[in-house]
Amino acid sequence: MKSRVSLDFTSLLDITMIILFFFLINFKFSTDKIKEDATAQIENANALFEQLEADRKLFEEEKSQWQKEADTEFERLRNADENAAANAEALWDFNNGIVLKIDLSMKNSTEWEMIIFNGDKQIGAVLSDTDSVKNGIISVMDENGFDRNDVIICIFMYNGHDPGSARIKERGGLIEKVKSVRDEYKSFYCADVKKEK
Repeated sequence: MKSRVSLDFTSLLDITMIILFFFLINFKFSTDKIKEDATAQIENANALFEQLEADRKLFEEEKSQWQKEADTEFERLRNADENAAANAEALWDFNNGIVLKIDLSMKNSTEWEMIIFNGDKQIGAVLSDTDSVKNGIISVMDENGFDRNDVIICIFMYNGHDPGSARIKERGGLIEKVKSVRDEYKSFYCADVKKEK
């Protein structure tokens, strides 16, 4: 006896299609999630890059500022080192009484005489009828062998009770004219001292 077997795969095909459908949906959700994560990571990377770039620019600016400050400080130290010997020599001379002194004597309210000393030795004088106080002092210094690069400490002495002494410290007065010697002698340091008598 022969028997016939009939196989119906319709329901199996339906199940397979449903499984494929759910698989595709899950795959789409997974790819969307991956795409979102990738986009977020790219955005984070871009933000991090922008922050790093801003930090780099800030660092470059600060580095440039530090370099300028370091250069300025180095230049100051270099100049201080170059001037140290000259300043030490000037202080040594000052301690040993080797210093330029200018003693002002007022004859009346308009006439005066400046006697210039190197230590205790008188080396010259400048009178009130001199055309330029500054040039008169410079001439005395040049004639006595001072070098324009010398460090010179000067004490300008005057009697505050003399006639016309009120005009000594006024703008454009004698003290200012004496200190203008520094226009030629760059290391000319002058202090004014008021004598009691």
